[in-house]
Amino acid sequence: MIQSLHIEHYALIDRLDICWHPDFSVITGETGAGKSIILGAIGLLLGERAKGRSQLAMGISKMRISASEKRGDESGVETLWSEKRGDESGMKASGNEKCVIEAEFEVGGALSDGEFFKRNDLDFDGRHCIVRRELTSEGKSRAFINDTPVNLSLLRELGNELIDIHSQHQNLLLGKEDFQLNILDVLAHDGDDLKKYRDCYSHYLSVRQQLQEARERAVRSHEQEDYLRFQFTELYSADLRENEQEVLEAEQEMLTHAEDIKAGLYEAIGCLNAEDEVNTLQNVKRAMAALRGVSRVFSQTEELSERLDSCFIELKDIADEIERKADEIEYDPVQLERVNARLDMIYTLQKKHHVDSVAALLALRDEFKEQLASIGNSGELVAKLESELWAAKKAAREEAKRLTAMRTEAKKVLEQEIVGRLQSLGMPNVRFEVNLTSAELGWKGSDKVEFLF
Repeated sequence: MIQSLHIEHYALIDRLDICWHPDFSVITGETGAGKSIILGAIGLLLGERAKGRSQLAMGISKMRISASEKRGDESGVETLWSEKRGDESGMKASGNEKCVIEAEFEVGGALSDGEFFKRNDLDFDGRHCIVRRELTSEGKSRAFINDTPVNLSLLRELGNELIDIHSQHQNLLLGKEDFQLNILDVLAHDGDDLKKYRDCYSHYLSVRQQLQEARERAVRSHEQEDYLRFQFTELYSADLRENEQEVLEAEQEMLTHAEDIKAGLYEAIGCLNAEDEVNTLQNVKRAMAALRGVSRVFSQTEELSERLDSCFIELKDIADEIERKADEIEYDPVQLERVNARLDMIYTLQKKHHVDSVAALLALRDEFKEQLASIGNSGELVAKLESELWAAKKAAREEAKRLTAMRTEAKKVLEQEIVGRLQSLGMPNVRFEVNLTSAELGWKGSDKVEFLF
């Protein structure tokens, strides 16, 4: 039920706010008072297309001319002329460029379960709905449901559930299948059953969507299976190891400069342990002996002698270590070639897959492995979803059958009521039947209704 209506800058209306009585409200007035304008505004609110800019400009121009007359100048005349001419100068002068129509509804009936709002991703507090339409004299239009922008088709769909406007030729609504089905549902009092059915039908649609996506993924995956398998096999065969690249690059650097490294080590050994007068170790040893010789008469040299002894031991150990390292260093062109080949293979894989580390290549290998496994399992997933879809459709059909049974009983009541009332109006031979036939599952069940008169 509509609770409030706000109209601003529409036709002859500058601003209008109406709060409706909860039971029954009547708007009266002589011809030309604006009753039809209010209906026209409500029609725009329910998704009808604006017939043109004249209605909107009329209200804006009227307001501007009135303001200009009060000032006693002629700017309003120029403003009206500029609007009729179709430019924007007059609009900017006033600043009232927008027509706004807004209404608040207390939601009931088929909308009370909130399915419409949930299906279209709209906010809903479970009771109230605010619909707004904004138009400009340039013909631009925007529509909102609970402050969410929507298109006109969705606004019309909601409008059909919110308001019935009965005027000349509105009896043609009786010929619409959705309206006829709603009549049966009202008489059948099947609101709870209809909600239960819609929950089942929504689940059925969700599973059907999942199945379709799973099938599409399976097709794409099978098309890429050979490519994925080749990529995985290439990385698997490479037998990559963590930190391998760093180790190989260090070995490559050592083998490339093996001769320089060996020469440097031998020079260090010569400085420490050469059999000549500059032998560092022998000199340290002599210094130790000299300090011990004077320690008997100069005790302060004992500590210095001990420290030199520690240095001698450390230098001797260093000299031995350098000698071992020098013996280990060998220029091996065959090993260098193997290292270079291995690094070339790693660099090629990194460039191919646009990564910069062996760890990233290993992660890609594992990813390809998982994708291949998912391809192998895609058939199982599709089969599982097909089973779920069959069960979901069966459940929806069972709920639809309950709706059909309730509508069948309501149809008998409707036929008797209509015939009885028409006979009392002087139509003794009238025939009225409600033809209820089966149809595909939809949001209102699996029934198709037709009134036969």
